[in-house]
Amino acid sequence: MTVTNSQDAARHESGHATALAARTGILTDNLFVGCKPDGSYAAGINDASRIPLDGMTAANWIIYNFAGHAAERLFNPNANRNAALGDDITAEKVLRVSFRSDLWVDALDMAEQIIDDLVQTHRKCIQELADAILVVPPRLVTILGDPYHIHRLEAPRIAEILLDNGIQTSQQFGSPDADAMFDKVVERYVAAIRFSERSPILATEFRNWRRFSEMKFLSPTTPRLNHQMWLDTFGKANAEIEPTL
Repeated sequence: MTVTNSQDAARHESGHATALAARTGILTDNLFVGCKPDGSYAAGINDASRIPLDGMTAANWIIYNFAGHAAERLFNPNANRNAALGDDITAEKVLRVSFRSDLWVDALDMAEQIIDDLVQTHRKCIQELADAILVVPPRLVTILGDPYHIHRLEAPRIAEILLDNGIQTSQQFGSPDADAMFDKVVERYVAAIRFSERSPILATEFRNWRRFSEMKFLSPTTPRLNHQMWLDTFGKANAEIEPTL
């Protein structure tokens, strides 16, 4: 499995925050990156999940979710798509409940073109946000016995960098338990890493199971998922399995 480093994770989260602000004017309250002390095995998150479902259009939800990996890939063409699994699942849900199934491929193509243009336009802002996250002195926490550094960039500094790059925000949503939320996310991430190291094949099956099982929570009237179309679109979201001797 390709290991995400702290710079990749920071750019990923900065891409989300930049897209959110540029498209909707919503300010992200916190951007987090957790990693081992050497910067490896990094995970990122932001608390934009607190935005009400009706707080954005379907198109902006899809663009927001895809912008993280697009920003990461802009700087690192080999960026690990597995790190975007949660984003892909959310975008898939929005796509299925908002568009007719015969429009899914066209909607995805259009969204990806918009996102590519967006991250190219705001490349400087994304990098400045990423740098700002990682210069914040981290908290040291112990996750499943391993030390992790947790960097947290808060709203005032995020807003300042966005404004310096011509992006103004007018809305914000609170996150009173943000640190606890992210510590739990990192714990799940560390467990997933250990699982993948033990068996890349089972890790791949688990990711596919998670992607498809999430869909059971949608309405019975929602068009059935075309699994093959989705896997064709996100074919890179697979574990990289090294051949064994």
